[in-house]
Amino acid sequence: MTDPQNGMTLEQCAANVQQGIDDFDLDDGLTLEVRTHATKSGTGGYLEIVGRSGSGEGGRAFAYRAAQSELEANGDGWFTRKALRSLNDMFRAGHLPPAQDKVDHQTLKPGGEYTDEPYRN
Repeated sequence: MTDPQNGMTLEQCAANVQQGIDDFDLDDGLTLEVRTHATKSGTGGYLEIVGRSGSGEGGRAFAYRAAQSELEANGDGWFTRKALRSLNDMFRAGHLPPAQDKVDHQTLKPGGEYTDEPYRN
């Protein structure tokens, strides 16, 4: 996870977020995938973390997104913390929505309820 870096590419953010996923202690049965969505102009894209559990008709999925401009201005640490904790909490509580062709998502903004404090049950 990194501090703000003007001009950070989505690919650089994706690599940082993937490292955060690799270091996070996920509950068994939850898988996470990092995806980038760039625009032709190179600006206005977004980064997405998709959480999935199960497969087929019983599968569940949800995604969190962050705009490239927010990542450039604020780094990727805030997004990684919020998305990983939220997806793990949703999975743990059984609140991941049923998977569809187009995964339900929410766009996150810096700030909010999650802090740098470790997750506690």
